[in-house]
Amino acid sequence: MKAGDLKNELLDFCQKINTEMDTAFRPSLKSHNLTVTQARILFQVYGSEKATIGSLCDIVNTSSGNASTACKKLERKGLIRRIRDTEDERVVNLQLTEMGLHAVLSIDRDLDRRYSRYLASK
Repeated sequence: MKAGDLKNELLDFCQKINTEMDTAFRPSLKSHNLTVTQARILFQVYGSEKATIGSLCDIVNTSSGNASTACKKLERKGLIRRIRDTEDERVVNLQLTEMGLHAVLSIDRDLDRRYSRYLASK
């Protein structure tokens, strides 16, 4: 197999995974009017002791500009707070609001309800 063929197959495979993940998550996110990327950001903030816009870039696989835009939208929805670091104003720390925490826990419960039977150990 040629390197170009392998690259194309891997890209096709990644696209199929993204499509399937979007299909699996969309029903749980729809009631909160969230995209998959926005949900990933919320879950990352929830699971992190100190989430920053910079730390999200690698995890969400996006540029700092895109991560910042997504966080601004989440802030406008009342799901996170963006707080400038007092020691380094270039750093923007992220915190879930009460509504953001409710959204994360609600999505998590819904995903568990939908898919836990498929993931349970036998």
